[in-house]
Amino acid sequence: MLRHLDLDHSGLTADDLFGFAGTLSFAGELESLSLAHNSLQGAVGGHSVARLVESMTSLRELCLFGNAELGAEGVSMLANHLQPESALDMLDLGSCGLRDYLGGTAVAELLQRTPCLQKLLLAKNHWLGNIGVSSFAEHIHGNSRLNHVDLSFCGLSDDAGGQAVSQIVCKATMLESLDLSGNQGLGAAGLAVLRNGLSSSQASIQTLRLASCGLTGTEGGEHIG
Repeated sequence: MLRHLDLDHSGLTADDLFGFAGTLSFAGELESLSLAHNSLQGAVGGHSVARLVESMTSLRELCLFGNAELGAEGVSMLANHLQPESALDMLDLGSCGLRDYLGGTAVAELLQRTPCLQKLLLAKNHWLGNIGVSSFAEHIHGNSRLNHVDLSFCGLSDDAGGQAVSQIVCKATMLESLDLSGNQGLGAAGLAVLRNGLSSSQASIQTLRLASCGLTGTEGGEHIG
C-alpha cells in the first residue's frame, strides 16, 4: 500500500498535475505528497494542486516547497478549490514567492480551509515580511491546532516583526515550536516585543529558534533571558 509519494524536482507543470488527477489508483491511500521544486505557477498551478489532491482522502502532508512562482494567486486558488474541512495536518509553502499583504492573506485563506493543520512551514518567503505575517496571524482562531510554525528567512524586522509573531503565539495556544531563524532585522527590538507576547500567551513554547536574528551584545542577551 503506497502511503508516501515524492515527485520533487520532476519539472512538473499544472498541465501535468491536471493529467494525473483522477488517474492514480492509489490516491485514496496516500498520506504524504511532495511536489517540491517543480514548475507550478500562479493561479493555474494552485488549481492543479487542488484538483490532484481532491481524491486523496487520506492525505495529511503536502509539500510545495520551492515552487517560487506559485505566489499568492496560486496559494489563494489552492485554498478556494481545496475540499472544505481538509484533513491536512502539515503544509509546506516554503519558498513559494509569497509577498507582503497578499501573500499573508492567501495563507489565511488556507488556514480557514485546513482546521486540522498542525505544522505550517513558510520558510524562505523572503518578502513576506511583517505585513504578510500579521495579515495571516489575524485569522488564526482560538481553536487552532497549530503546534509548529516555521517563519525562518521571512523578512521579519524590528518591533513590528516582533508584534506580528506575538499575534501568532497569543492566538495559537497549542504552539510548541517556532522557528524565526534568519530574520536578521528582528534584533533586540523585535525580540523584546515577542518576549512580552510570550509572557502573556497560553502557548507553551518548547522550541524557539533564533539563529541569525541580529541578536548581539548585552541588549540581545537580556531579551533572550
